Amino acid sequence: NRITPDGEYTPESGRYHLYVSYACPWACRVLSLLHLKGLTEHITVSSVHPTWQRTRPNDPDDQHAGWCFLGEDGASISGPSGVGSFPGGPSHACTPDDLFGSVFVRDLYDRAMDGAAK
Repeated sequence: NRITPDGEYTPESGRYHLYVSYACPWACRVLSLLHLKGLTEHITVSSVHPTWQRTRPNDPDDQHAGWCFLGEDGASISGPSGVGSFPGGPSHACTPDDLFGSVFVRDLYDRAMDGAAK
């Protein structure tokens, strides 16, 4: 799929939102291109904490771990193994998901699949 003025997906400011992890080199390339092309005013961005968390911490049978949104500045979290602790929040390039209020990237996939991925 391409975004073109005469295509199925037309360009429109504010229509697109990008989810990234600064721990991912491909995401960093996308962010670089976003800035080089001057699209930062048109495409919003949310950045996850680089440490994975259990995405269903209250379900002992679900051991899936993935990226989380950590919008509280200065809050620190450890990975699923419990080793190490890393700060989050806006001063550490971690943002909340202001678009849907998701806690984990998994929540976004569940939303897109309408619960089919659970």
